[in-house]
Amino acid sequence: MRIFVGIELTERQRAAAECMARCARKSMPGKYVEPRNYHVTIAYIGETDEAVRDRAMRALEAAARASAGAAPWCALSAAGFFRRADKAILYCGVREEPGLLKTAQCVREALREDGVPFDPTPFVPHITLGRNVRIDEWTLAGLIPEACETEIAALTLFESVRVDGVLRYTPLYRAPVERKRV
Repeated sequence: MRIFVGIELTERQRAAAECMARCARKSMPGKYVEPRNYHVTIAYIGETDEAVRDRAMRALEAAARASAGAAPWCALSAAGFFRRADKAILYCGVREEPGLLKTAQCVREALREDGVPFDPTPFVPHITLGRNVRIDEWTLAGLIPEACETEIAALTLFESVRVDGVLRYTPLYRAPVERKRV
């Protein structure tokens, strides 16, 4: 099984990101992600077995407790891209709020402590909209999402599964992010 830790989007955030992707498609060809797969990846674990999956679930519980009071928010921001402009990964940005960054740090520390290997690439919060996209700078500059933000309710362990040739990200486990009472 192939797994990763991420944050699920609200329907409003998903719709805002989907609107950006629809606008991008008009002048930037590429392979676009199905909106149901939109998420923010915190840690990519990759191909693994059930024992590692179970340790990842425990780590999510620990991370959710450790990030209590961090007030993690998921707020969309302008579009951007990784790699070359002729074969780019197009994304909807996610603001680097202090609570979100602390939560991501808690997740990665908990995975490390539980012996769960993951890709150590630095956390850059974003929602992948498309791959192998040919970037048009004018269109990119105009891709600003509707203002929508929300407090993160849970950390999610996803499984990446190919169904009839289509990639699907299925939630396997959710660890509610606890809030400290004041």
